[in-house]
Amino acid sequence: MRIVLRVLAALVLSAVGLAGYHGALSPVLISEESLGPFQFVYRPVVSVNHQKVTRLTSEIDLMLASIDVEHRKPLYVYFPDGSAQIGLKVDGVELDMALSNGTRVQTIPEQAFLVARFPLRSPLSSFVGRMKVDVALAEYRKGKGYKATGVMALYDGKTIIYLQSVSET
Repeated sequence: MRIVLRVLAALVLSAVGLAGYHGALSPVLISEESLGPFQFVYRPVVSVNHQKVTRLTSEIDLMLASIDVEHRKPLYVYFPDGSAQIGLKVDGVELDMALSNGTRVQTIPEQAFLVARFPLRSPLSSFVGRMKVDVALAEYRKGKGYKATGVMALYDGKTIIYLQSVSET
């Protein structure tokens, strides 16, 4: 019986440690910041899955590398209806040309955003972060009377920066 209890305790501690490592136990702090302008090179998608996001990100990244765009970071925009825009934020270059394969360029103007930062330790961090940050953003918006808009997830090194436009109801 003691062996079973020890094994169960070890499993529970491992699960808590794993969850903590991926940010599940981290608090989500929300701030309001003015950010932008920046360019977003993306492809719209009707529904999102991990393989599609990975494939589109790689394709756009390779295309941008082929035209010598150096400063690029993955950026995804998720909308309340389940659609998304998958692409990269680019810095230091103005892209105003037509790009291939349905790729679009949009300038995100300077604006007020709700901002939440979450640790990026593995692909699981993206899933955990999205769940935790969505709840925190909803509570914050409700308290301030803001309406729901798309949520951006900017991958910046070891951090996922979640951005949501501030929009009064």
